Amino acid sequence: MKQLRGGFSLLELDTVDSTNEYLKRQGGQLPDKTVVLAHRQTAGKGRLGRSWQSERGESVTASWLFCSLEPQQLQWLPLAAGMALYQSLEGQLGQQAQRLFLKWPNDLVGRQADGSFKKLAGILCESRCGERSFAVCGIGVNLHQPTSFFEQAGLPDAGSVFQVFCCVPDACGLLEEIGVHLQNWLLLLKAGPKPLLDAYSARCITLGRQVCICREGQMPIEAKAIRIDSDGQLVCLTQKEEVKVRAGEVSVRGLYGYVE
Repeated sequence: MKQLRGGFSLLELDTVDSTNEYLKRQGGQLPDKTVVLAHRQTAGKGRLGRSWQSERGESVTASWLFCSLEPQQLQWLPLAAGMALYQSLEGQLGQQAQRLFLKWPNDLVGRQADGSFKKLAGILCESRCGERSFAVCGIGVNLHQPTSFFEQAGLPDAGSVFQVFCCVPDACGLLEEIGVHLQNWLLLLKAGPKPLLDAYSARCITLGRQVCICREGQMPIEAKAIRIDSDGQLVCLTQKEEVKVRAGEVSVRGLYGYVE
């Protein structure tokens, strides 16, 4: 396997169902800090089981394997991955990165010239306990699919870096930079989450906006997202009280078609 910066080893696959699923099947045999990169995914998925489109040459779809994370590192892995992804794209976008944002808890979005937003990337972190416990962090980034691709796929809220910023990042450089930044955040987390929490909050478009909290078996709750707490939960203010959302579905007004 090719060695990458940050102590990672790259396993490159032509076609796979899902890089996360591959690592969950093989995680007990592969070395710690293995990165699986697929040129094409046939059954990629995101949070809540949603499908993630991945065609050859149009995106970066990769998963990172961690076999020795401490509890605090595991808890904050999704937000650490979000920051690592943001920083990696920020370095390639330059001034245009002012239109790049994180959406709690696992999306990267870009603001188009008309003020609308498109989801550019998603993160899915999973863990397995057993004889050899491990965590898997999957990241999918849309690089240069045209608008027609998302329309035909029935994904009106998704977009590509090219569609939003009119540039195509270096895929190989992006992959390596994500690993380097992610490793740095994981090391910082050993001393506590505050630096990560501050950095993530400063780039999080969810905060300060009206949201709709949709929980299974409950009526939707209108609220305002006010902060991310020390456990990584989203704190929202309703008309009556503060409520915390750990990983439930949160629609943000002005994003992804929620405009009412």
